[in-house]
Amino acid sequence: QLEVCAWQLDLSLTWDRIDLAAAAWPTEERHEWQPADELAVGAEVVGLDVVENSYSVRRRGTDELVEGWLLSGLRLRTAAGDLTVFNALDQNGLASGELEGMRYRPLS
Repeated sequence: QLEVCAWQLDLSLTWDRIDLAAAAWPTEERHEWQPADELAVGAEVVGLDVVENSYSVRRRGTDELVEGWLLSGLRLRTAAGDLTVFNALDQNGLASGELEGMRYRPLS
């Protein structure tokens, strides 16, 4: 079982480490499946994409604009359809379609 967890600006991946019967930290609530999860249950992953979103900031003390892309999530490509798991800052976001404003880069 592939597990993806997003917290603030971090994104972590684990394999068979989360005990779904245990309470989730920090809320102590039980893990719950969300509707997009059903798409990926039992599906073979045939491709993986990095999901990035753009950012821009002004360099402190100057007018120089710095722009780039930040890792935001992963899209799992399966024969049943795509599942995107992304960082929604205080939670994991799930989507079955492409997210507006995001860039997708294939890893495989």
